[in-house]
Order: sequence, then structure tokens, then C-alpha cells
Amino acid sequence: MNINVIKFQILVLIDRYNKVTDVARELQMKQPTVSFHMKSLEKDMGVPIYIAQQGRMMLTEAGKAILPHAKQILALTDTVKRTVQQFSSLGQGDVLIHTDSLAAENVLPEVMSRFASEYPGITVRSSLIEDSAGEGNTEDSFLLARTEKQPLSQEPESSDYVLLQQDQLVLVSAKDHPLLMSDSVKPSDLSQILFVDYESQGLLDKYTEQFTEQTNIHLWKRISAATPQAALKTVSLGNAFTFLPASMLSFTSANISSMPIPGLEEQDTRLCTYLYRRKDLSPAASALWNFITS
Repeated sequence: MNINVIKFQILVLIDRYNKVTDVARELQMKQPTVSFHMKSLEKDMGVPIYIAQQGRMMLTEAGKAILPHAKQILALTDTVKRTVQQFSSLGQGDVLIHTDSLAAENVLPEVMSRFASEYPGITVRSSLIEDSAGEGNTEDSFLLARTEKQPLSQEPESSDYVLLQQDQLVLVSAKDHPLLMSDSVKPSDLSQILFVDYESQGLLDKYTEQFTEQTNIHLWKRISAATPQAALKTVSLGNAFTFLPASMLSFTSANISSMPIPGLEEQDTRLCTYLYRRKDLSPAASALWNFITS
């Protein structure tokens, strides 16, 4: 049996146009060539596939039965071609990074910008993960950026992740906040001030819970922002504070002030952002991974 893709293309187009001449025009072939492939497919299958009715070319019941499979074969062929093209040239492709909100706003913009300058033909996108476990809707993603409370304990030679950034969580407030202008802010002082919570896929909760455990002070959480940047904007208005990575303050307004979190040691407030990869990276995703790790 000698079945090639063109025979299935003709089958699909006959079902669409019901005219051999139209199929020949679509495929830029001569009509006898199309007819040859039609007869060849019938010979391969051992049953009639086509039937002429009132000047139109139709599919027999056998032809209709294999039509869905023919479409699947053509779709798979297109996928194979696209994959091969990506391997032959890194001038095209698409990379999706699933990420938590802190990595999305604080770490990935610089990485994505530098990569896009190096590979202008590759589209790189980020999408927020959905749940507090940091996994969520990542089944279709080759890469995952996630901020962790502390450095990973895996062996350094592991090739499944790479450190993007080390950071320190700090207390952030408006510069003119009366309770935070003192040189010696105590944990008990924070119980009197509004705390701005924000969506962080559960990461911020780990720090606030540790703060309460070590200081016996409960934070006054009455504001919950959608993103870290929204929390920062809220804090800048002057009546609240929050905990944010120190690196987020590089491009903020002059009205923002930061300090170490009272009651917590330096090692308690470390956080690291990692990029994780799956084994079966696409060519475009491999280009990004190699760009970061090289």
C-alpha cells in the first residue's frame, strides 16, 4: 500500500468542492493528475471511494468513513512541518511561560525583553498560574517561573531549573507615614497600621504567617489587591504598608520607603525566583532556556 498525503488532500477537497476541476485548481495540478491519485487511493483501499452523481463527484460511504481520519493525518502533517521548520530556523516560534504574579511583574519583563531583542522572530508570552500551589493551568506550558520562599534544596547540578533572581522581602510604606518614620520600628507598631495583602499564589501568606508566629503580632489585613503593583500603588497613598521584594522598588516613586521587616531575621525574608522546564522543550522554548542559562 502506497498512501501519500496528496491522496488525502484530494479526498478532503473533493468533499468540499465536489468538482475535480476545482480540486485541481486548488492544488495547482492538472486534472488527469488528480484523477490518477483518486484511482490510486481506491486501489490502495480496495473499495470505491468516489462516485459521480449528476455531474458532481461525491464520496461513497467508505470515503465518508475515512474522511475524519484523512483530516487528522493532514493536521498532524502540518504540525510535523511546523516543528521541522522551527528546528531548521530559530527565526520563528512561540514560547509560553506560566508564572506567578511576583515573577510576572518583577523578574520576567527584563528576561523577556532581552530575549525578544536577541530573537525578534520568536513570540514570548507569560500567563499567570491559577492556584496557590503554583501549578494551575500549566499542562500546555514548557516553562514555569515561580518565586519560592527560600533557596531550593536540590543538587546544584540539576538541569530542570535555573535561578533567575535572588531577593529580599522588605516592609514598604509611604515615606511620610507617621508610624513608620521612626528609626526603630517594632513589630507591635505594625498591628496599628493597615496591611495590604495581594495575590501571590500563597507566597505572601507564608511570610505573614511566619511574622505572626515569631512576633505574636497579627497583621491588620483589610485591603487585598489583585497584583503586587496594585498593592504598591495603594501603599504609596500613605495609610498602609505591605511586604514586597526589594528589587520591585527600583523604579518606584520618591514617595515610597522601605526597611527590613521588624521581628524577622534576614534569612527569614529571602526569596528566589526560578525558571523550571519540562524535558520536551520546543525549539523556541529551548532557545529561551539556553539564552538564560548560557
